[in-house]
Amino acid sequence: MLCKGKIDMGNPAYKFELEIEDEIEDEIEAEAEVEIAQDLNPASPSCDELYQLGLTYWAGRGVTPDYVIAHKWFNLAAMQGSREARDYRAELSAQMSADQIANAQRLAREWLHTRAA
Repeated sequence: MLCKGKIDMGNPAYKFELEIEDEIEDEIEAEAEVEIAQDLNPASPSCDELYQLGLTYWAGRGVTPDYVIAHKWFNLAAMQGSREARDYRAELSAQMSADQIANAQRLAREWLHTRAA
């Protein structure tokens, strides 16, 4: 047995290590999202490409499942007329808090803003 004793959850050093691990995980997930988003048609991503990104984050295909990010992509696909995306967005919304939905909508607006620039 390699580990001896118990982890002291109140130990500031342990909390610091957890914070660093969380930051690293966030950076890895952000990089994965950038890589996936870069696969989009740069001129104008299709409705299906946006919908597929929603499915990727909803199901956690190669990324950590993230309902906020999935909602963002489903929302963008629904705006282009995808009924499937609209249905998934509604299903996700029922499982999300109002703050999560607001965050997803903000991210969708930011994405649209960066595409318009």
